[in-house]
Amino acid sequence: MEIAMFSPDSPLKRLPPNSNRKLLICLDSFCHSAQICELAYGRLYRQLTKLALTKETQLHPWVIPEAFMHAWAIVDELHRLDGLLKATPGLVVTLPPGEPSFTEQIESITLMRNVVDHLNRTVDLVVASKLPALGKLNWITVADSGSDRYVCGVLVPGTVTYDSKGGYKPVRPRTEIGPSDHITLSVGKHSASLTDAMGHCRRSYG
Repeated sequence: MEIAMFSPDSPLKRLPPNSNRKLLICLDSFCHSAQICELAYGRLYRQLTKLALTKETQLHPWVIPEAFMHAWAIVDELHRLDGLLKATPGLVVTLPPGEPSFTEQIESITLMRNVVDHLNRTVDLVVASKLPALGKLNWITVADSGSDRYVCGVLVPGTVTYDSKGGYKPVRPRTEIGPSDHITLSVGKHSASLTDAMGHCRRSYG
């Protein structure tokens, strides 16, 4: 997907140096955070799609850590983007009637981040959820192009036995966005679609 703001001639790549310093820092940081989101999601998407379509029974030891590294990078950057949107001086976001704000759209992302960032206070909630501290990843990949067959994938990190089935209801993938869809991260009692969150993110800067 080509994002105009990332091209060399994007206004965000050619900020006038004599502008308000706070505005410059917010816009520059916004661009970098959005790029990190796109990079992390792209890598996670390709990795999960490959896992679903291959017949390997043994995963490489780094597959799961890499997937969760990308997933949590997305969570952190979406949270940072939300803060930058609020901090950018003079920024006015006009929404259609009934359209939730970016903060509202990523509320579940923020709640998950708060659980993991404050494990000294939330570890009992994590234990009660029967999931690891980094949560689990679910996703759906179309098995064969043009068919109704699809693979429901789940990745759970760690060596302890966890509930890998509960809390996720498979939904038919939206093939117009590619072979994989509904990439969902769950931790504690919270769950969020990273696919949908990236859609909200792209609409905020697309």
